[in-house]
This record gives sequence, C-alpha cells and structure tokens, in this order.
Amino acid sequence: QVDNGVPIESWYDDAGDDQLLALLPVLEALAAADDVRPALRDAFGWFLDSSLEREPAAFDAAARADADDLASELALSPKESKERVDAAVRKAYRRTLRAEVTSGRLDAAPSKAAVLGELCERLSFDAADAAAMHVEIYKQKAEALVSKGSLTDQDAADLDRLRVLLCVQREDVARVSRETAGKQYAAAVASALAAGVDAFSPQDEAKVAAARKAVRLDADVARSIVSDQARKAFLTSISKSRSARSREAQGQELRNMVIFSNVVVAPLLKDLRSSDEVEAEEKAENMEKAKKEIA
Repeated sequence: QVDNGVPIESWYDDAGDDQLLALLPVLEALAAADDVRPALRDAFGWFLDSSLEREPAAFDAAARADADDLASELALSPKESKERVDAAVRKAYRRTLRAEVTSGRLDAAPSKAAVLGELCERLSFDAADAAAMHVEIYKQKAEALVSKGSLTDQDAADLDRLRVLLCVQREDVARVSRETAGKQYAAAVASALAAGVDAFSPQDEAKVAAARKAVRLDADVARSIVSDQARKAFLTSISKSRSARSREAQGQELRNMVIFSNVVVAPLLKDLRSSDEVEAEEKAENMEKAKKEIA
C-alpha cells in the first residue's frame, strides 16, 4: 500500500532523529483529507518547495536524486514527477530572481547575464525557459503600464531598466511593444483609416501621432502596425473590385485604392521612416544639390 504510506528516513540507531517533527506539516494536512493518496502526492510538491526555500536556493544533482527517490516511493510516474519538479524549480527561480531585482544586487552586477546564468545553473533551470520567463515578466510590466493609457518618463525608464536587468532581446522588446502598446495605437490607426478619403483630415493624422507618442511606440513597430491596418483596407477594396460587375467599376475601385493610399495612408507613414530610409533620402537630396551646383 505504497500509495497510503508516508516516506520517512530510517530512525534506527539515531538517538537524535527528528524526522517525524519535520513531517508534522504533512501529517496535519493529511488529518483533514478524505483520501490521503492525492494528498501524499501533493507532499512531493511540498518536499520540493521546502527544499528550494533554503538560501541560497539550489537544485543540484544530489537534490534531484533525493527527489527521484521520493517520487519512486510515492509511486509517481516519471512524467508526473518531472512536471512537479519543473514547476517547483520554476517557482524557485522566479522567487530568487525577484529577490535579486528588488534588492538591487542585479542592478549592481557588472554582468547581468552572468548572474542570471549562475542562477540557472544553481537551480538546474533551462536557460531557454529562463529567457522565456524574463520576456513574460517584461510583458506583464508593459501591460500594467500601458493600461493607464500613456507612459510617463519614469514608466519608460522603469521598463527599460527591467529590459536591461533581464537581458530581454531587442526583437522580444519589439514584439511585446506591439502586443501591448501597439493595441492602443492600432485602434487609433484603424479609426483614422475608417474616415476614408473624403473625411480624413489633419486632425485624424494628429490623433494617430498623439496615440503613438502617448505609449512611446518605436517607429518601426508603429510603421508595421500602419502597414497591417492599411493592408486590411486594401484587401477589402480588392474584394469589392473583384465583385464588381463591370470593368469600369473595377477600375474605379482600383483608382480609389491609389487615392486612399496617397491621401490617407501616406500621411500616417511619413513620420515613421526607418533610419535607413532617412539616410537614403538625405543622400539623394545631397546628390541632387551637388548636381545643381555643378550645373
């Protein structure tokens, strides 16, 4: 009846044994259980959590061997054992990481990556899983700040500090920005595009620019959002063109698309040029000036 048993180290020939005292929290929990079997399985998680609560938190080969032994005694399957171990290690990593950040130790470290790497090694936590957690934490912070409707200088500084501390990669920052601040900006862009050629005005353009400024959206991310929203509008026009019965109507719909692009889309994109595009335009202007001077 291993499912009904409570594993405990042998007390034979040990007058100072206190293992039963260590089991008191488990026994107290079991006293209120209708079925001790699932509770005993939960005890495995309690064992892992209590082991990882020691400072500094570590999960080395010896700790893993102890966990494997206990999982075997509790008749846990390898899959269930791994899931519980992974969850406990993940929780310990997050807790320890929070302590490193709030204490300022990570701020003071010359190499943030080295500290994070050492923490992963100490807890036997996969570096890729840690990186994914860092992005998750960064996104949660971004969502909380953006939910206010706008970002202050301090908000932006706090977010950038977190990016540096957690070594969040630039491409992940751009993706998170699009998924958080980008939603608010996309709504403003969609509203401006919906005005259409006849109703679109400088005020619509100003509202879109203000929406981007409010959430401090990077130009490249903002450009991709405008492009995506415009693409949706173009696809709608193409669909109308294809459904038109006459070639004249189809041609008019295509002409409307060109006008829409020039009158509505282009103004929204003009201030969102990439650094490469700006540089290319400056070079072209300088070359044109040089030609005129030579002439």
